[in-house]
Amino acid sequence: MSKRARKESDSARRVLVVEDDEGLRTLIERALAKAGFEVSGAANGAAAIDGIEADPAQVLLLDQKLPDMSGREIVIALAGRGIQASFVMMTGQGDERLAVDMMKLGAADYLLKDMDLIDRLPGVMDRVFRAIETEHNLFAAEVALRKSEERLAEINTCLSSLGSDFEANVDRLTALCGRLLGATCAFYNRIEGGTLCSLGQWNPPVGYNPKDAPEGHVCFDVIRRGAQEPLVVRNLPGTDYAASDPNVRRYGLQTYVGHP
Repeated sequence: MSKRARKESDSARRVLVVEDDEGLRTLIERALAKAGFEVSGAANGAAAIDGIEADPAQVLLLDQKLPDMSGREIVIALAGRGIQASFVMMTGQGDERLAVDMMKLGAADYLLKDMDLIDRLPGVMDRVFRAIETEHNLFAAEVALRKSEERLAEINTCLSSLGSDFEANVDRLTALCGRLLGATCAFYNRIEGGTLCSLGQWNPPVGYNPKDAPEGHVCFDVIRRGAQEPLVVRNLPGTDYAASDPNVRRYGLQTYVGHP
């Protein structure tokens, strides 16, 4: 699971402190909890892996040297299980090569366990979570832009396919509206000679009647109101249309979106 995928469904600031020194781990947990983080702890690599697998949205504050494995081995083990963990590495001794290696593995930061560690940690973790939030927002914007481009391309394709056949054009435009709205079916309805007629149809349910008396149909109300804003009716079975519109119960309709 990627950082982006995790962040899409979770905005909590949770930290898993992985440190075999119980006294230091307790001090770190208290400092982070006081700063507003949700904190849990692990004393070894196996517990850390289990904790992240159970809750991948946590950020690891990871000691490099643990009784059963190194911090580096934990990160690699998680990656092998499809979890790209966000992590900050801690070490008791400075090692430039290790720092470079950790950054290549994706470490958000690399900290020495010195006298200032406890004081610096809240600020460090705040920067990590703000960076994750920024990444999430960028990813969401990319997804929205891509969807907009796809929708625009679909609209252009539909419009360029229109010809001189009125009925075919209506069906194409009706289908376009249905797809863009993510609907299960779509219709272009008009009143002709006092009858409600579905001139355009997209994915009509089996047995659908394209002509009917208009009274009671939700689309007839939309046509009569003639407003400029679309009408959205949710939970159709819980509205009066469940009794007045025969299509609601017959086809199990849940939501209606209409525009006059």
